[in-house]
Amino acid sequence: MINNLRVLKKELKSFAKRVKNFKYTESALITFLLTGLIELTGVSFNLFSAENEIQAQTKAINTSITSIKSDFRFARHENNKLLKKTNLELVKLMEQGDHVVKSPWSSW
Repeated sequence: MINNLRVLKKELKSFAKRVKNFKYTESALITFLLTGLIELTGVSFNLFSAENEIQAQTKAINTSITSIKSDFRFARHENNKLLKKTNLELVKLMEQGDHVVKSPWSSW
């Protein structure tokens, strides 16, 4: 039992060296022993997270990325349609301007 506490204390100290927001104290060790969680200014880390949680998070991230990609594709498609419309309107206005504004010197 004492050896397990020493190993856990050593692991928490190494964790504290890697994370800037976490400072190792004896109360942090006791809190970790009671709850299994480390809390850093409102963000809690569970050191005993299962692979299922990680897989679920990666799946959620992948689905959100695919939905964002589809939203970008839709927005790009809509923008291309609007650009084609405005280009056609610009061409029509330029043609109308050619008929209306002709320089009198072109007949010479």
